[in-house]
Amino acid sequence: MALSLYSLTLYLTFFSLPLIATFKGKGTVVLVCMLLIVHGKTLWNHRLFLRETILRTLKSPLGVFVLSFVLWMLLSSFWAPDTSTAFFNALRYLALIFSGVLVYLGVQRETSERKAMFFKAFYGGFIFYSLFFFIEIYVFSIASKLYTNSDLFDKMLFIKGIVTLCFLFWPFLFILSEKYSKISFWKVSLLSVVFLSFILFRARPDAALVGIIIGLVGMLCVYRFPKFPYLIASLLTLLSLSTPWLFTQVLNQNTLGDNFHYMPPSYQHRLLIWEKMSEEALKKPAIGHGIDSATNFSKGEMMQLQIHKVSFDLSSGKIKTQHLGVQQPTHIFSSHPHNGIIQIWVEMGFVGILLMLSILWALTHRIITIKNPRERACLFGFLLFYDVICLVGFGLWQKWIGATIILSLLCFYVVKNHQETRS
Repeated sequence: MALSLYSLTLYLTFFSLPLIATFKGKGTVVLVCMLLIVHGKTLWNHRLFLRETILRTLKSPLGVFVLSFVLWMLLSSFWAPDTSTAFFNALRYLALIFSGVLVYLGVQRETSERKAMFFKAFYGGFIFYSLFFFIEIYVFSIASKLYTNSDLFDKMLFIKGIVTLCFLFWPFLFILSEKYSKISFWKVSLLSVVFLSFILFRARPDAALVGIIIGLVGMLCVYRFPKFPYLIASLLTLLSLSTPWLFTQVLNQNTLGDNFHYMPPSYQHRLLIWEKMSEEALKKPAIGHGIDSATNFSKGEMMQLQIHKVSFDLSSGKIKTQHLGVQQPTHIFSSHPHNGIIQIWVEMGFVGILLMLSILWALTHRIITIKNPRERACLFGFLLFYDVICLVGFGLWQKWIGATIILSLLCFYVVKNHQETRS
């Protein structure tokens, strides 16, 4: 009976993802809590292992840097605009992360039969997830028709669902690369990305497609050159340290001139947010304004974005532009700054940036030391995809993204365990 209930929970988790991730992204947090409940008994039976593992992890370089980052995040709530709310929100996010750690350790101590169930549920669930969106976009808009009562595919409707799909794509690609190991790794990867791109070309956000492509290139590079992640970590370090000055002095509305108005409105909006947020970061560059402060500034100045249609005329070989009007005036600041680096600068200052970079370098070293080249490549592709989403897509503390990362890492583990068990 226990196995039947466990199996039912797993299949419910992964086969419900298309609806949960699409209509209510925070449903992924509920899924993590469900998995924590079903693994609770296993964790209790191995509580000595749990205690020893957590203590050992905290003594590792990665554990020390993560703990330092967490302590600084909590400390920064004391100079946040609303201390009690900031501290509470930080605790909520940390509770989610700690729940993910517990689930991960619980899965590690499960029987081989249960791990096999987890693998099958994820494998079948991801295929169902992919087909759901493929049918939704190209065959019949089931969800759009029911949810919006519209025959047209609503690209804005599936943003969270698409991002969740792309996060889970990387452990699924690991399955395919191991299953078809006789075929060149780059062929398996390229064909998989091509299929996924059929969905991403017709869906939002654009950052998902960019992230998948960058992740693919980085994945193939690290497969051929194992030390390649150090180069990316160096570039991200330079970007992180220079970000406030980059968007206030080099890349903004004034320096781009007329070219600024020919970008899509969402791109214009991001550059304006990044410029103004960078200005706020430079007011308190050392320690920042406090955790959660990036979402608590006043709405900022009013902006009125111009909309142009840019096309290429094949007959004349020239680029044509058409002015389509202007958007309604709105405030610059939104619910989050769409850039994790800027958010850390604003909220935790230079100290937070240094701690974040320490975590980045520790993670990079962990990935490089992985012996299986396919696992190493897929994990690095996953990290690069998150970097893109974090840098241009969403806020840093959105819990549905944290929950999706937890689910993805769980899948990476069960896939790895499945391959080791078979070999």
